[in-house]
Amino acid sequence: MILKLSLRLPSCGWEVDEVCYHILTLCVGIAIGCHDSGAGGLGGVHGVLSVDSQPAPVGTRVRFRHRTDPNTAFFAIVDARGGYAYQPPSQAPLKAGEYEIAIEPVTKIITTDDSGLSISRAIPGAPKSYGKFSNLSKSGLATTLNDGKVEYDIQITSR
Repeated sequence: MILKLSLRLPSCGWEVDEVCYHILTLCVGIAIGCHDSGAGGLGGVHGVLSVDSQPAPVGTRVRFRHRTDPNTAFFAIVDARGGYAYQPPSQAPLKAGEYEIAIEPVTKIITTDDSGLSISRAIPGAPKSYGKFSNLSKSGLATTLNDGKVEYDIQITSR
């Protein structure tokens, strides 16, 4: 005995038997699941930044610039453990290749007052730069980023 159920779709008044409904649902699921998420490309980069063998201060910027295409660049911000991570958005994938790296120290704190205005205060004793490590062309820091996620730990000195 074959049981045949009919469904009435209230929004349009159509009747669809249950078998067709499940086949349609399966096809839509396959189409969504097999959708090409775009070209491969850089899946992101993460690591730990150490300055003088200590985790870098929160807010330190790790800048990356593609060696042969200087218009391709991004940065990541260091967290409380010295970690940094960058995941490119799918709408703006980065190109794989060699990236020069520079480290920019935190030199000021920006807060908001009660009226909503931004207030910038210098951090006493904070370095203005990390010397050669703050210069993309002279830092000597570089890594190759390819398809997939890349881990790259960085150790620099403040002197």
